Amino acid sequence: MTRPHPCFDSETRKSTGRLHLPVAAGTNARNKFDDEQYLSALDCKVTAAPTTISPADALAFLGATIDRGVAVDVVGITGPGEPFASPEAPLQTLELVRKTYPDITLCVTTNGLGLPDHVDRLAAAGINHVTLLIHSFDPDTVQKIYAWIRPGKRTMPIAEAAKLLIADQKKAIGKLVGAGITVKVNTVVYPGVNDKEISGIASEAAALGATVMHLSTFTPGPDSDTVEPTSPKLLDAARAAAAEHLTVMNGPDPCGSMIIGTGCTSCGPEAGPVPAGLPQPDGDRPLTAVASSDGYDINEHLGQARKLLIYGPKDGPVSLLETRPTPLPGTGSSRWETLGKMLSDCTYLLVSGLGDTPKKILEESGLRVIVSDENVEGMVDALYGGGKKKGCKKK
Repeated sequence: MTRPHPCFDSETRKSTGRLHLPVAAGTNARNKFDDEQYLSALDCKVTAAPTTISPADALAFLGATIDRGVAVDVVGITGPGEPFASPEAPLQTLELVRKTYPDITLCVTTNGLGLPDHVDRLAAAGINHVTLLIHSFDPDTVQKIYAWIRPGKRTMPIAEAAKLLIADQKKAIGKLVGAGITVKVNTVVYPGVNDKEISGIASEAAALGATVMHLSTFTPGPDSDTVEPTSPKLLDAARAAAAEHLTVMNGPDPCGSMIIGTGCTSCGPEAGPVPAGLPQPDGDRPLTAVASSDGYDINEHLGQARKLLIYGPKDGPVSLLETRPTPLPGTGSSRWETLGKMLSDCTYLLVSGLGDTPKKILEESGLRVIVSDENVEGMVDALYGGGKKKGCKKK
Protein backbone atom coordinates (compact mmCIF):
# COMPACT_ATOMS: atom_id res chain seq x y z
CA MET A 1 0.00 0.00 0.00
CA THR A 2 1.34 3.45 -0.92
CA ARG A 3 2.11 5.86 1.89
CA PRO A 4 1.04 9.51 2.24
CA HIS A 5 2.93 11.96 0.05
CA PRO A 6 5.33 14.31 1.88
CA CYS A 7 4.09 17.32 -0.08
CA PHE A 8 0.49 16.61 0.88
CA ASP A 9 0.84 15.21 4.41
CA SER A 10 2.98 17.01 6.99
CA GLU A 11 3.38 13.94 9.20
CA THR A 12 5.49 12.17 6.59
CA ARG A 13 7.76 15.07 5.62
CA LYS A 14 10.86 13.97 7.50
CA SER A 15 10.50 10.22 7.07
CA THR A 16 9.78 9.87 3.36
CA GLY A 17 12.41 9.23 0.69
CA ARG A 18 11.54 10.90 -2.59
CA LEU A 19 13.24 10.36 -5.94
CA HIS A 20 12.75 12.57 -8.99
CA LEU A 21 13.22 10.91 -12.39
CA PRO A 22 14.43 13.38 -15.05
CA VAL A 23 12.43 12.23 -18.09
CA ALA A 24 10.39 15.33 -19.03
CA ALA A 25 12.24 17.00 -21.88
CA GLY A 26 9.56 19.15 -23.52
CA THR A 27 8.55 22.76 -22.96
CA ASN A 28 5.16 24.33 -23.65
CA ALA A 29 5.40 27.64 -21.78
CA ARG A 30 7.96 30.15 -20.60
CA ASN A 31 7.58 32.12 -17.40
CA LYS A 32 8.77 35.71 -17.79
CA PHE A 33 10.00 35.94 -14.23
CA ASP A 34 11.58 32.57 -13.65
CA ASP A 35 12.70 30.12 -16.36
CA GLU A 36 13.08 27.42 -13.71
CA GLN A 37 9.45 27.79 -12.62
CA TYR A 38 9.02 24.12 -11.75
CA LEU A 39 11.76 24.17 -9.15
CA SER A 40 10.94 27.72 -8.09
CA ALA A 41 7.50 26.48 -7.10
CA LEU A 42 9.28 24.07 -4.77
CA ASP A 43 11.51 26.81 -3.33
CA CYS A 44 14.52 24.89 -4.63
CA LYS A 45 17.74 26.36 -5.95
CA VAL A 46 18.82 24.91 -9.28
CA THR A 47 22.45 23.83 -9.27
CA ALA A 48 22.64 21.50 -12.26
CA ALA A 49 21.76 21.97 -15.92
CA PRO A 50 18.75 20.00 -17.10
CA THR A 51 19.47 16.45 -18.25
CA THR A 52 16.84 13.95 -19.34
CA ILE A 53 17.07 10.21 -19.78
CA SER A 54 14.86 7.52 -21.31
CA PRO A 55 12.13 5.65 -19.41
CA ALA A 56 14.23 2.48 -19.41
CA ASP A 57 17.23 4.33 -17.99
CA ALA A 58 15.01 6.05 -15.44
CA LEU A 59 13.85 2.63 -14.22
CA ALA A 60 17.49 1.48 -14.07
CA PHE A 61 18.37 4.63 -12.11
CA LEU A 62 15.58 3.90 -9.63
CA GLY A 63 16.65 0.27 -9.30
CA ALA A 64 20.28 1.21 -8.74
CA THR A 65 19.25 3.74 -6.09
CA ILE A 66 17.20 1.14 -4.23
CA ASP A 67 20.00 -1.44 -4.58
CA ARG A 68 22.35 1.02 -2.83
CA GLY A 69 20.10 0.83 0.21
CA VAL A 70 18.27 4.13 -0.29
CA ALA A 71 14.66 3.94 0.86
CA VAL A 72 12.53 5.32 -1.96
CA ASP A 73 8.90 5.80 -0.94
CA VAL A 74 7.85 8.36 -3.56
CA VAL A 75 8.83 8.69 -7.22
CA GLY A 76 8.05 12.02 -8.84
CA ILE A 77 8.28 13.50 -12.32
CA THR A 78 8.75 17.24 -11.96
CA GLY A 79 11.03 18.12 -14.86
CA PRO A 80 13.47 19.28 -15.97
CA GLY A 81 10.85 20.19 -18.59
CA GLU A 82 7.07 20.05 -18.64
CA PRO A 83 5.84 16.44 -18.42
CA PHE A 84 2.89 16.92 -20.77
CA ALA A 85 4.67 18.90 -23.47
CA SER A 86 6.11 15.57 -24.68
CA PRO A 87 4.04 13.18 -22.58
CA GLU A 88 5.03 9.76 -23.85
CA ALA A 89 8.33 9.41 -21.97
CA PRO A 90 6.92 10.56 -18.60
CA LEU A 91 3.85 8.33 -18.99
CA GLN A 92 5.92 5.30 -19.97
CA THR A 93 8.21 5.94 -16.99
CA LEU A 94 5.31 6.04 -14.55
CA GLU A 95 3.89 2.84 -16.01
CA LEU A 96 7.24 1.06 -15.75
CA VAL A 97 7.73 2.13 -12.14
CA ARG A 98 4.21 1.08 -11.16
CA LYS A 99 4.67 -2.35 -12.79
CA THR A 100 8.09 -2.93 -11.21
CA TYR A 101 7.51 -1.30 -7.81
CA PRO A 102 3.75 -1.48 -7.11
CA ASP A 103 4.03 -0.06 -3.58
CA ILE A 104 5.80 3.17 -4.49
CA THR A 105 3.75 6.38 -4.43
CA LEU A 106 3.78 8.17 -7.79
CA CYS A 107 3.37 11.91 -8.38
CA VAL A 108 3.67 14.49 -11.15
CA THR A 109 4.17 18.26 -11.15
CA THR A 110 2.82 20.08 -14.21
CA ASN A 111 1.41 23.37 -15.45
CA GLY A 112 -1.61 21.40 -16.67
CA LEU A 113 -1.50 22.36 -20.35
CA GLY A 114 -2.52 19.26 -22.29
CA LEU A 115 -3.02 17.26 -19.09
CA PRO A 116 -6.76 16.49 -19.46
CA ASP A 117 -6.07 14.20 -22.43
CA HIS A 118 -3.85 11.97 -20.26
CA VAL A 119 -5.75 11.68 -16.98
CA ASP A 120 -7.16 8.25 -17.83
CA ARG A 121 -3.68 6.90 -18.48
CA LEU A 122 -2.38 8.46 -15.26
CA ALA A 123 -5.17 6.82 -13.33
CA ALA A 124 -4.49 3.45 -14.97
CA ALA A 125 -0.85 3.76 -13.91
CA GLY A 126 -1.92 4.33 -10.31
CA ILE A 127 -0.79 7.94 -9.95
CA ASN A 128 -1.53 9.07 -6.41
CA HIS A 129 -0.92 12.82 -6.46
CA VAL A 130 -0.64 15.64 -9.01
CA THR A 131 0.66 19.14 -8.31
CA LEU A 132 -0.62 21.84 -10.66
CA LEU A 133 1.33 25.07 -11.08
CA ILE A 134 -1.42 27.68 -11.22
CA HIS A 135 -0.44 31.32 -10.84
CA SER A 136 -3.74 32.86 -11.95
CA PHE A 137 -7.16 32.05 -13.36
CA ASP A 138 -7.35 35.49 -15.01
CA PRO A 139 -6.19 35.48 -18.67
CA ASP A 140 -4.89 39.05 -18.40
CA THR A 141 -2.70 38.11 -15.42
CA VAL A 142 -1.50 34.92 -17.11
CA GLN A 143 -0.29 37.09 -19.99
CA LYS A 144 1.73 39.16 -17.53
CA ILE A 145 3.40 36.05 -16.12
CA TYR A 146 4.12 34.01 -19.26
CA ALA A 147 6.23 35.15 -22.21
CA TRP A 148 4.64 32.47 -24.40
CA ILE A 149 2.41 29.42 -24.13
CA ARG A 150 2.53 26.82 -26.88
CA PRO A 151 0.01 23.96 -26.85
CA GLY A 152 1.40 20.99 -28.75
CA LYS A 153 3.33 22.28 -31.74
CA ARG A 154 0.91 25.12 -32.35
CA THR A 155 1.90 28.75 -32.06
CA MET A 156 -0.97 31.03 -31.07
CA PRO A 157 -1.38 34.55 -29.70
CA ILE A 158 -0.65 34.71 -25.99
CA ALA A 159 -4.16 35.99 -25.22
CA GLU A 160 -5.72 32.91 -26.80
CA ALA A 161 -3.11 30.57 -25.32
CA ALA A 162 -3.65 31.99 -21.81
CA LYS A 163 -7.34 31.11 -21.99
CA LEU A 164 -6.49 27.59 -23.18
CA LEU A 165 -4.02 27.09 -20.31
CA ILE A 166 -6.63 28.13 -17.74
CA ALA A 167 -9.29 25.92 -19.34
CA ASP A 168 -6.95 22.90 -19.29
CA GLN A 169 -6.01 23.55 -15.65
CA LYS A 170 -9.64 23.70 -14.55
CA LYS A 171 -10.63 20.67 -16.60
CA ALA A 172 -7.60 18.74 -15.31
CA ILE A 173 -8.53 19.31 -11.65
CA GLY A 174 -12.02 17.97 -12.22
CA LYS A 175 -10.86 14.93 -14.16
CA LEU A 176 -8.06 14.11 -11.72
CA VAL A 177 -10.33 14.33 -8.69
CA GLY A 178 -12.95 12.27 -10.51
CA ALA A 179 -10.30 9.60 -11.09
CA GLY A 180 -9.44 9.51 -7.38
CA ILE A 181 -6.16 11.43 -7.71
CA THR A 182 -5.30 14.01 -5.03
CA VAL A 183 -4.61 17.50 -6.41
CA LYS A 184 -2.39 20.19 -4.88
CA VAL A 185 -2.04 23.69 -6.32
CA ASN A 186 1.32 25.47 -6.25
CA THR A 187 1.21 29.23 -6.72
CA VAL A 188 4.06 31.73 -6.77
CA VAL A 189 3.01 35.05 -5.21
CA TYR A 190 4.19 37.81 -7.56
CA PRO A 191 3.83 41.23 -5.86
CA GLY A 192 1.71 43.59 -7.92
CA VAL A 193 0.90 40.86 -10.42
CA ASN A 194 -1.23 38.12 -8.85
CA ASP A 195 -1.07 38.80 -5.10
CA LYS A 196 -4.67 40.08 -5.03
CA GLU A 197 -5.93 36.91 -6.71
CA ILE A 198 -4.78 34.27 -4.22
CA SER A 199 -8.14 33.93 -2.47
CA GLY A 200 -9.90 33.57 -5.82
CA ILE A 201 -7.44 30.94 -7.04
CA ALA A 202 -7.84 28.94 -3.85
CA SER A 203 -11.63 29.26 -3.89
CA GLU A 204 -11.98 28.12 -7.48
CA ALA A 205 -9.45 25.31 -7.11
CA ALA A 206 -11.27 24.07 -4.00
CA ALA A 207 -14.62 24.18 -5.79
CA LEU A 208 -13.13 22.00 -8.54
CA GLY A 209 -11.85 19.48 -6.00
CA ALA A 210 -8.27 20.44 -5.10
CA THR A 211 -7.51 19.92 -1.41
CA VAL A 212 -4.06 21.40 -0.74
CA MET A 213 -2.29 24.62 -1.72
CA HIS A 214 1.30 25.76 -1.40
CA LEU A 215 2.30 29.40 -1.83
CA SER A 216 5.86 30.28 -2.81
CA THR A 217 7.77 33.51 -2.58
CA PHE A 218 9.20 35.18 -5.67
CA THR A 219 12.85 36.19 -5.56
CA PRO A 220 13.89 38.18 -8.66
CA GLY A 221 17.19 37.56 -10.33
CA PRO A 222 20.07 40.06 -10.15
CA ASP A 223 19.07 41.71 -13.44
CA SER A 224 15.34 41.89 -12.72
CA ASP A 225 13.71 45.19 -11.82
CA THR A 226 10.12 44.51 -12.90
CA VAL A 227 8.73 42.75 -9.83
CA GLU A 228 9.69 43.15 -6.19
CA PRO A 229 10.49 40.08 -4.07
CA THR A 230 7.62 38.65 -2.05
CA SER A 231 7.78 40.00 1.49
CA PRO A 232 7.06 37.77 4.50
CA LYS A 233 4.07 39.98 5.33
CA LEU A 234 2.60 39.57 1.85
CA LEU A 235 3.15 35.80 1.92
CA ASP A 236 1.45 35.51 5.32
CA ALA A 237 -1.52 37.48 4.01
CA ALA A 238 -1.74 35.29 0.94
CA ARG A 239 -1.65 32.13 3.05
CA ALA A 240 -4.40 33.46 5.31
CA ALA A 241 -6.57 34.29 2.31
CA ALA A 242 -6.07 30.87 0.75
CA ALA A 243 -6.66 29.05 4.05
CA GLU A 244 -10.29 30.15 4.01
CA HIS A 245 -10.87 27.71 1.15
CA LEU A 246 -8.46 24.77 1.44
CA THR A 247 -5.52 23.39 3.41
CA VAL A 248 -2.44 25.59 3.05
CA MET A 249 1.07 24.24 3.57
CA ASN A 250 3.40 26.50 5.54
CA GLY A 251 7.13 26.71 4.92
CA PRO A 252 8.97 25.50 1.83
CA ASP A 253 7.30 22.79 -0.21
CA PRO A 254 8.82 19.71 1.45
CA CYS A 255 10.80 17.33 -0.73
CA GLY A 256 11.11 14.60 1.91
CA SER A 257 14.32 13.27 3.39
CA MET A 258 15.85 12.22 0.06
CA ILE A 259 15.58 13.91 -3.30
CA ILE A 260 17.71 13.00 -6.30
CA GLY A 261 17.60 14.17 -9.87
CA THR A 262 16.74 17.87 -9.64
CA GLY A 263 19.92 19.48 -8.37
CA CYS A 264 18.13 20.77 -5.28
CA THR A 265 20.84 21.09 -2.64
CA SER A 266 18.45 22.48 -0.04
CA CYS A 267 16.43 19.27 -0.08
CA GLY A 268 19.09 16.57 -0.25
CA PRO A 269 22.14 15.33 -2.19
CA GLU A 270 23.09 17.45 -5.17
CA ALA A 271 22.38 15.76 -8.48
CA GLY A 272 25.29 15.18 -10.81
CA PRO A 273 25.18 15.61 -14.59
CA VAL A 274 24.19 11.93 -15.03
CA PRO A 275 21.98 9.88 -12.71
CA ALA A 276 23.94 7.15 -10.97
CA GLY A 277 23.35 3.58 -12.04
CA LEU A 278 23.40 4.01 -15.82
CA PRO A 279 25.66 1.54 -17.66
CA GLN A 280 29.05 2.66 -18.90
CA PRO A 281 29.74 2.33 -22.63
CA ASP A 282 31.57 -0.93 -23.26
CA GLY A 283 31.46 -4.20 -25.18
CA ASP A 284 30.18 -3.84 -28.73
CA ARG A 285 29.10 -0.25 -28.06
CA PRO A 286 32.09 1.42 -26.37
CA LEU A 287 31.54 4.90 -27.85
CA THR A 288 29.41 7.99 -27.22
CA ALA A 289 28.07 10.39 -29.87
CA VAL A 290 27.58 14.09 -29.10
CA ALA A 291 25.74 16.87 -30.96
CA SER A 292 27.85 19.97 -30.36
CA SER A 293 28.62 22.92 -32.61
CA ASP A 294 31.65 24.07 -30.64
CA GLY A 295 33.00 21.05 -28.75
CA TYR A 296 32.34 22.76 -25.43
CA ASP A 297 28.62 22.29 -24.79
CA ILE A 298 25.90 19.87 -25.87
CA ASN A 299 24.12 22.62 -27.78
CA GLU A 300 22.67 21.21 -31.00
CA HIS A 301 19.22 19.83 -31.73
CA LEU A 302 19.62 16.53 -33.54
CA GLY A 303 17.55 17.70 -36.51
CA GLN A 304 20.01 20.56 -37.07
CA ALA A 305 23.24 18.67 -36.43
CA ARG A 306 25.30 18.01 -39.55
CA LYS A 307 27.99 16.09 -37.69
CA LEU A 308 28.41 14.26 -34.41
CA LEU A 309 31.48 14.11 -32.18
CA ILE A 310 32.46 10.55 -31.27
CA TYR A 311 34.09 9.93 -27.89
CA GLY A 312 35.57 6.74 -26.48
CA PRO A 313 38.59 5.17 -24.80
CA LYS A 314 41.89 5.50 -26.63
CA ASP A 315 44.85 3.75 -25.02
CA GLY A 316 43.12 4.22 -21.64
CA PRO A 317 41.68 7.74 -21.33
CA VAL A 318 38.40 8.69 -22.95
CA SER A 319 38.86 11.32 -25.65
CA LEU A 320 37.48 12.67 -28.92
CA LEU A 321 38.15 10.01 -31.57
CA GLU A 322 36.47 11.34 -34.72
CA THR A 323 33.51 13.19 -36.22
CA ARG A 324 30.77 11.55 -38.25
CA PRO A 325 28.37 13.29 -40.62
CA THR A 326 24.67 12.79 -40.01
CA PRO A 327 22.40 11.57 -42.83
CA LEU A 328 21.01 14.35 -45.00
CA PRO A 329 17.53 15.63 -44.08
CA GLY A 330 14.48 15.10 -46.21
CA THR A 331 14.22 11.32 -46.06
CA GLY A 332 11.75 11.03 -43.20
CA SER A 333 12.06 8.15 -40.77
CA SER A 334 14.72 6.43 -42.87
CA ARG A 335 17.12 9.23 -41.89
CA TRP A 336 16.97 8.13 -38.26
CA GLU A 337 17.12 4.44 -39.13
CA THR A 338 20.31 5.15 -41.09
CA LEU A 339 21.73 7.16 -38.20
CA GLY A 340 20.96 4.31 -35.81
CA LYS A 341 23.03 1.97 -37.98
CA MET A 342 25.84 4.55 -38.23
CA LEU A 343 25.97 4.71 -34.42
CA SER A 344 25.73 0.96 -33.80
CA ASP A 345 29.03 1.13 -31.87
CA CYS A 346 27.73 3.87 -29.52
CA THR A 347 25.93 3.35 -26.23
CA TYR A 348 24.82 6.99 -25.83
CA LEU A 349 23.73 9.87 -28.03
CA LEU A 350 23.87 13.29 -26.31
CA VAL A 351 21.77 16.09 -27.84
CA SER A 352 20.19 19.35 -26.73
CA GLY A 353 16.86 18.25 -28.20
CA LEU A 354 15.13 15.96 -30.69
CA GLY A 355 11.67 14.99 -31.86
CA ASP A 356 9.61 12.10 -30.58
CA THR A 357 9.94 10.09 -33.82
CA PRO A 358 13.76 10.11 -34.07
CA LYS A 359 14.01 9.45 -30.33
CA LYS A 360 11.81 6.37 -30.64
CA ILE A 361 13.61 5.03 -33.72
CA LEU A 362 17.09 5.60 -32.28
CA GLU A 363 16.23 4.01 -28.94
CA GLU A 364 14.79 1.01 -30.77
CA SER A 365 18.15 0.70 -32.56
CA GLY A 366 19.86 0.28 -29.18
CA LEU A 367 21.00 3.86 -28.49
CA ARG A 368 20.37 5.53 -25.16
CA VAL A 369 19.41 9.12 -25.92
CA ILE A 370 20.17 11.78 -23.29
CA VAL A 371 18.89 15.34 -23.69
CA SER A 372 21.18 17.81 -21.95
CA ASP A 373 22.89 21.18 -22.17
CA GLU A 374 25.87 20.17 -20.03
CA ASN A 375 29.52 20.69 -20.81
CA VAL A 376 30.61 17.96 -23.27
CA GLU A 377 33.74 16.76 -21.48
CA GLY A 378 32.07 16.73 -18.08
CA MET A 379 29.09 14.77 -19.35
CA VAL A 380 31.22 12.25 -21.24
CA ASP A 381 33.51 11.82 -18.23
CA ALA A 382 30.48 11.13 -16.02
CA LEU A 383 29.12 8.53 -18.44
CA TYR A 384 32.43 6.67 -18.36
CA GLY A 385 32.46 6.65 -14.57
CA GLY A 386 34.54 9.75 -13.82
CA GLY A 387 31.63 11.85 -12.59
CA LYS A 388 33.51 15.14 -12.91
CA LYS A 389 32.50 18.27 -14.78
CA LYS A 390 35.54 19.23 -16.81
CA GLY A 391 36.12 22.44 -18.63
CA CYS A 392 33.79 25.40 -18.59
CA LYS A 393 31.19 27.08 -20.69
CA LYS A 394 32.51 28.81 -23.76
CA LYS A 395 32.19 32.56 -23.38
